[in-house]
Amino acid sequence: MDSPLILSAKEALDCVTWMLSDIARRPSSTSKHQKMPLRSNHMAMYPGPGYLRGSDLSERLYVCVRVLERVGYTIRNACLEIADKTAHLLGNSKRGRPRTIEGGRDIDSRAKAIATRVRQFALGRRQAYAAGLVDYRIDHFLFLRKAGVICGSEYIQDSGQRMHDYWKGSIQRLRRPGFS
Repeated sequence: MDSPLILSAKEALDCVTWMLSDIARRPSSTSKHQKMPLRSNHMAMYPGPGYLRGSDLSERLYVCVRVLERVGYTIRNACLEIADKTAHLLGNSKRGRPRTIEGGRDIDSRAKAIATRVRQFALGRRQAYAAGLVDYRIDHFLFLRKAGVICGSEYIQDSGQRMHDYWKGSIQRLRRPGFS
């Protein structure tokens, strides 16, 4: 079921750019089981066991494709749009066979890799989380934009102070006379 959270095409592209700007990563651990939280510049998350391993990139790719689908993109066009924005994020794995071709991957192969990761995220162990995840991320983006923490698709210079001021103003509105 589609959400009532509607974005324009420009807002959707801003949301996608914002989502891909702050990938949370887990510091490498010496133990087999990951115990450290995922951290980025603007968030920290401690996912449940087996949910995410080294980063939340798969989750963010899934959300980005679904956001673009909601505004009318086909899956292929959404993956191509995201592949253009994630050239620096994909293809850096040291696992598997080394590339025999010099240079980076072309945009079509990156788009296919994104489509595969999105499909695996939606159908894998993370299926229970995927249902409300898109609505949650869109709502978070719209909230931060309303609070003045995000301008366009980037955090403003003093985003922490702006968030504190927004929270403080909300509490003061609740304390007004006649509000019980």
